[in-house]
Amino acid sequence: MKWVLTLFLFLLPLCMIPETSAGESKLKVADFFSPGRKGPLLIAHRGLSARHPENTISAFRAAIEAGAEMVELDVTLSSDGRVVVLHDATLERTTSGTGRPAEFPLATLKKLDAGSWFAPGFTGEKIPTLAEVLDLVRGRCAVNIEIKAEAVSSSPEGGIEEKVIARVRERRMEEEVLVSSFDPTSITRVKKLAPAVMTAVLYGREIDFDPAALISRLSADGLNMKRLHVKSEIVRAVQRAGFFLCVYTVDDPKELAKLSDLGVNGIFTNDFEASSRALYPGAGDDKE
Repeated sequence: MKWVLTLFLFLLPLCMIPETSAGESKLKVADFFSPGRKGPLLIAHRGLSARHPENTISAFRAAIEAGAEMVELDVTLSSDGRVVVLHDATLERTTSGTGRPAEFPLATLKKLDAGSWFAPGFTGEKIPTLAEVLDLVRGRCAVNIEIKAEAVSSSPEGGIEEKVIARVRERRMEEEVLVSSFDPTSITRVKKLAPAVMTAVLYGREIDFDPAALISRLSADGLNMKRLHVKSEIVRAVQRAGFFLCVYTVDDPKELAKLSDLGVNGIFTNDFEASSRALYPGAGDDKE
């Protein structure tokens, strides 16, 4: 009987581990924007899109391998309601198809070539689903999911937001994702559906109002704004109110340095490798 008692005492602590701990990740978007972080977070815009076809598994995998802590992607809906990763409102620029993605079911979209437009070596790349990208990045890097405004307006009220949050929750990735959109209603819907998911207001015009008031009104956590309109007073106003501010999309080394000096929290870049070398020279040199 002694061995039974010994086995019981050995297994007891394991049984007391909370059920939610299984599969949880240490990755938290909030940590990237904490006041103690040195320098802005570099976010791989549509993956490593300067060297791979944007918004493809190849681009996201390359960004992760290059050391990106966060990737950015765009989502819209297929005609059968699947969340797919695609930036444009039409298929022509980045795939072999024509028309709007919302006009075709996922099975049809999956037959398209999403790589050869970039370079012959990427022929055969496919349009990924959000689920496929989340499975790739989970536990390896965080992800900024931009919900396209046209997808919000063309889907049933709350439709795309519910689907995005469902895919995130299935993988227990609530703390690993940041959801952004140019559509303010999309931001508020996401926050109502999943309060633990961080959100950012996307804004691409001149700001002549209190940006913190806008973020607060939408119950968001931060602002992703266009690089042309960034000013020191805007950065200070946003951060003083306890929010973060990220800037899109920057590849020029001098501009990266300028934004870093302004104290922005994050910078979206197409070429994560080059931007990382420019902003953080020598980082990773001690790695084997």
